[in-house]
Amino acid sequence: MANTPTVTLRLPADITARVDAYAKSVQSETGVEVTRTAALKALVIAGLESKEKRKK
Repeated sequence: MANTPTVTLRLPADITARVDAYAKSVQSETGVEVTRTAALKALVIAGLESKEKRKK
């Protein structure tokens, strides 16, 4: 992970709240602590995979 580039972005408060709600729901379902960063990574990956599947 040390070679993973840092990406900084600004998000509107409503999007941040949605990300936090997602993290909380995953944490409730799994019992595993989910950080905002982990939630964002999961959501970006899922979004990209969904978009890439639609293009095929």
